[in-house]
Amino acid sequence: MPIPAKAHAARVPALMLCLCLGGPAAYAADLSPSDELPPNEMQTLGTTASRALIHQSGSHNQASINQQGSAQLAHIVQSGINGSAQHDQAGQGNVALSLQSGIRDLVAINQVGQDNLAITTQAGQDNEIRIMQYGDDNIAAAGQSGRNNQTLIEQYTDGALANVWLWGDGGTAHFIQQ
Repeated sequence: MPIPAKAHAARVPALMLCLCLGGPAAYAADLSPSDELPPNEMQTLGTTASRALIHQSGSHNQASINQQGSAQLAHIVQSGINGSAQHDQAGQGNVALSLQSGIRDLVAINQVGQDNLAITTQAGQDNEIRIMQYGDDNIAAAGQSGRNNQTLIEQYTDGALANVWLWGDGGTAHFIQQ
């Protein structure tokens, strides 16, 4: 059963803190066969309550998690140089978390469904976060510290909530809620 958006809103500050301190434990289950995807991609289709974790350290990071179903958790942690990450989730009550510390950060989270939560934190240099949510009662939070920050959160929903924290150089934040 999905968690209502109001319950998500109460958890946002705590989850941001968890991400900053190393992230919560996460599991990989119900994934498609690993020989079909590159080593840094995971895909979960048509299941409920799956958890997917990608943890990367190195210099040429890339990651992607695609999930369909309800109550999915996607968690990406990257520490390295070139960054980049992506979450795509379709369903209800899904959670997407990401933490990046590196140089060329980029994150894109797309969620379709209701009662979804997306939280991402970046500490790096060329930062960029894009979160798009389609559905009712979705919540998005983004935190950036570093050089050329940029945030774009577009929520095409009723009852949507978005929080953005920017520390450091370039700034810019763009919200559209309809």
